[in-house]
Amino acid sequence: MNQASFQRQTILSAFAIALAAFCLLFGYECIRSASKSILIEAFGRQNTLMTMSVAMAGVPFTVLLLIYMYGRLLSKFGANISLLTSTVFSAILILLCYFFILGGSKTACVILFLFRKSYIVILIEQYWSFVNSVLKLDFARRFNGFFLGISAIGATAGTWAGEKLVTRLGTEGMLIFTVVSLIVAAVFSLIAYRVGGEPQPSEKEIGGQQGHAGIKLFLKSRYLLFLGLLIFVTQILSTALELRFDVLIAEQFSDKDLRSEYLYGFWKYVNITAFLLNFVIAPLMFPLLRIRLIKLFIPIIHLGVSLISVLSPSLSTSALSLLLFKSFDYSIFRASKEILYMPLSYDARYRAKQFIDSFIYRNGEGLTAGINALIGTFFVVPLVMYPATAIVMSFLWIGIVLSLTKQYQNLVSSSPE
Repeated sequence: MNQASFQRQTILSAFAIALAAFCLLFGYECIRSASKSILIEAFGRQNTLMTMSVAMAGVPFTVLLLIYMYGRLLSKFGANISLLTSTVFSAILILLCYFFILGGSKTACVILFLFRKSYIVILIEQYWSFVNSVLKLDFARRFNGFFLGISAIGATAGTWAGEKLVTRLGTEGMLIFTVVSLIVAAVFSLIAYRVGGEPQPSEKEIGGQQGHAGIKLFLKSRYLLFLGLLIFVTQILSTALELRFDVLIAEQFSDKDLRSEYLYGFWKYVNITAFLLNFVIAPLMFPLLRIRLIKLFIPIIHLGVSLISVLSPSLSTSALSLLLFKSFDYSIFRASKEILYMPLSYDARYRAKQFIDSFIYRNGEGLTAGINALIGTFFVVPLVMYPATAIVMSFLWIGIVLSLTKQYQNLVSSSPE
């Protein structure tokens, strides 16, 4: 295959996986606000903080189970079939939850929330494993922002659809959009693998010889440990902001569908901001700045906004803090983080990455929420503690970035061209 043909195939496969991400994120935004509002309604607005804390504490266990299932699929069938199976399974389970929720099942409300928090990280990390495997580093620096921008368009369309349709179709009706979008995403992911080819493990990685879930590899690598620590700290910060936000919206909105409408509107602005960061800021920032400077810029922003939230507590400042965190998380933070995986092995990109970016990602949320639920059993937690926690995590974030980016530079400089 000549160079021009190879580049054309790379671009086509990258575009196909970006379209898959568009569909995936469209459906996720339809289910995100709906699942939260359904759970709040099922267990009472007055119990919002405890309900959300307990539910979020259960998410890591769901994620760990799904990672193990994914690891076994990857070992037996490879990356392409693993992604297809994961996607179709997600669509079927969400559809089953929909019917049980209509029948009045509170258990289905909990399962839907747990699975919603879990399936998205399992699937999106498989997309990124593909991207990190088929793209060259110089192309990835330009493409990652584009990939996230296309994703943000899908997410924005999902929140727009939810905001416009939820009061007409009902909160539960939005789940059908998620099911359909997952099926379409599966088709585009198949096209991406058909055009771009399926990345192959080395001889010692075939069949999951180094472990199906990537945990052993993670524990043996200082570099991966620091990546995991970075994700853990950022998600403690995120959960602190989200719990405070959840309490304030439950206090302000008593009607389920109006609450859902507000949430769809909030996530719409998150995704619009992420879109602008991906298509306007990222193309200017990535060619000019080193990864270290980019990754230091983000926690400094969060530090400043959290200070404002402490000094001026309200739903508006709480929403602003969470909006900025999620917008950067879906854009510049994610695009720069994925580059850190590119010099690594197949198992690191397909297995250890799932453990870090799915399990540790949700474990940061789950542990924070679990501790919050435990404390809340005995004491009333003042809302100011949540932005205060975000301030502490921002300082830790800065320290981790300084060490991690130094390790990355050493890794790149020692790698063969």
